[in-house]
Amino acid sequence: CLFSYGQTGSGKTHTMQGSGSSAMRGIIPRAVEQILSQAKKMQKQKWKFTMSASFLEIYNEELKDLLINMNEGVVSKSS
Repeated sequence: CLFSYGQTGSGKTHTMQGSGSSAMRGIIPRAVEQILSQAKKMQKQKWKFTMSASFLEIYNEELKDLLINMNEGVVSKSS
Protein backbone atom coordinates (compact mmCIF):
# COMPACT_ATOMS: atom_id res chain seq x y z
CA CYS A 1 0.00 0.00 0.00
CA LEU A 2 1.35 3.41 -0.93
CA PHE A 3 -0.12 6.82 -0.16
CA SER A 4 0.80 10.14 -1.73
CA TYR A 5 -0.40 13.21 0.14
CA GLY A 6 0.41 16.87 -0.25
CA GLN A 7 -0.43 20.30 -1.51
CA THR A 8 -1.75 20.79 -5.05
CA GLY A 9 1.13 21.24 -7.48
CA SER A 10 3.76 19.73 -5.17
CA GLY A 11 4.69 16.88 -7.56
CA LYS A 12 2.73 13.91 -6.19
CA THR A 13 1.50 12.72 -9.59
CA HIS A 14 4.92 13.11 -11.20
CA THR A 15 6.57 11.23 -8.34
CA MET A 16 4.04 8.40 -8.52
CA GLN A 17 3.59 8.09 -12.31
CA GLY A 18 6.63 9.82 -13.74
CA SER A 19 7.00 10.57 -17.42
CA GLY A 20 8.37 8.39 -20.17
CA SER A 21 9.91 4.97 -19.89
CA SER A 22 13.47 5.68 -18.80
CA ALA A 23 15.02 7.50 -15.85
CA MET A 24 11.91 9.66 -15.40
CA ARG A 25 9.66 6.70 -14.53
CA GLY A 26 7.74 7.15 -11.30
CA ILE A 27 7.35 4.92 -8.26
CA ILE A 28 4.36 3.01 -9.69
CA PRO A 29 5.94 1.81 -12.96
CA ARG A 30 9.19 0.95 -11.14
CA ALA A 31 7.35 -1.04 -8.47
CA VAL A 32 5.20 -2.90 -11.02
CA GLU A 33 8.33 -3.74 -13.04
CA GLN A 34 10.02 -5.19 -9.94
CA ILE A 35 6.94 -7.18 -8.90
CA LEU A 36 6.47 -8.68 -12.37
CA SER A 37 10.19 -9.46 -12.66
CA GLN A 38 10.15 -11.31 -9.34
CA ALA A 39 6.92 -13.10 -10.30
CA LYS A 40 8.55 -14.35 -13.51
CA LYS A 41 11.51 -15.74 -11.54
CA MET A 42 9.17 -17.43 -9.07
CA GLN A 43 7.09 -19.00 -11.87
CA LYS A 44 10.26 -20.58 -13.24
CA GLN A 45 10.68 -22.15 -9.79
CA LYS A 46 7.14 -23.62 -10.11
CA TRP A 47 5.49 -21.13 -7.73
CA LYS A 48 1.77 -20.60 -8.30
CA PHE A 49 0.10 -17.39 -7.15
CA THR A 50 -2.52 -14.79 -8.00
CA MET A 51 -1.92 -11.06 -8.18
CA SER A 52 -4.36 -8.19 -8.04
CA ALA A 53 -3.93 -4.43 -8.05
CA SER A 54 -5.91 -1.31 -7.22
CA PHE A 55 -5.22 2.25 -8.30
CA LEU A 56 -7.38 4.62 -6.29
CA GLU A 57 -7.66 8.36 -5.87
CA ILE A 58 -9.32 10.18 -2.97
CA TYR A 59 -10.11 13.78 -3.86
CA ASN A 60 -12.66 16.07 -2.23
CA GLU A 61 -13.98 13.13 -0.22
CA GLU A 62 -14.68 11.09 -3.38
CA LEU A 63 -13.06 7.73 -3.99
CA LYS A 64 -12.24 7.00 -7.63
CA ASP A 65 -11.02 3.71 -9.06
CA LEU A 66 -8.53 4.84 -11.71
CA LEU A 67 -8.47 1.44 -13.42
CA ILE A 68 -12.09 1.61 -14.61
CA ASN A 69 -13.80 3.77 -17.21
CA MET A 70 -13.69 7.48 -16.29
CA ASN A 71 -17.49 7.74 -16.65
CA GLU A 72 -17.88 5.07 -13.98
CA GLY A 73 -15.07 6.40 -11.78
CA VAL A 74 -16.97 7.66 -8.72
CA VAL A 75 -17.32 4.67 -6.39
CA SER A 76 -18.51 6.30 -3.17
CA LYS A 77 -18.78 9.63 -1.40
CA SER A 78 -18.37 10.33 2.29
CA SER A 79 -21.31 11.82 4.13
